[in-house]
Amino acid sequence: MENQPIRLTYDSGKGEIFVANHGSNSVSVIAESNYTVVATMPVGIQPNAMDYDSGNGRIYVANYNSNSISVISDSNYAIIGNIPLEGQPQAIGYNSGKGKLFVAYSESHRVSVISVSSIPQPSLSILE
Repeated sequence: MENQPIRLTYDSGKGEIFVANHGSNSVSVIAESNYTVVATMPVGIQPNAMDYDSGNGRIYVANYNSNSISVISDSNYAIIGNIPLEGQPQAIGYNSGKGKLFVAYSESHRVSVISVSSIPQPSLSILE
């Protein structure tokens, strides 16, 4: 495990736990079958929130001090996209039915709605 694990999300289909390592700027993958780390990927600075989309096998990681979302494929643990944001993301949630990612910014009192169907060129809308 890396430094300062802070958030996690679970892939029940593959039996894997994805852990955001806030202090290491990475995400680790733990196999549920034997609780070993099978991969670690670098992401942006201070990942602090994440969510999983079982429909397309993507993990969305909010990088607080990079003002971005890293998109990871759960099939090969590769970073397949990076979504720039207009602020520091505090929390995220994914709606698989609509293909929308919601990003909350506590300091600016805003929420972004991101259409993720067009990764790596997503569309971004700001709700104030």
